[in-house]
Amino acid sequence: FTTICEFKGTASYWDYVNNQERIENIAWEYKKPNSGYENLQNKLAFYPSKADACFVGDEKVEAQESWYRDHSD
Repeated sequence: FTTICEFKGTASYWDYVNNQERIENIAWEYKKPNSGYENLQNKLAFYPSKADACFVGDEKVEAQESWYRDHSD
């Protein structure tokens, strides 16, 4: 599953899988981002709404309402 951002390029999606659950499309990455967005390469971004909790450092991230979040399944 991929999507295209006209600025950043093509995003590929990741699933979280363990022996008890699978969460589809919980994260995405830009394997070969467009010029100007090279700092995104080799990094994952997560949908906080798909996780029990999501933190940046010590700060808990709250999911925002958006079309992407609501339609990322």
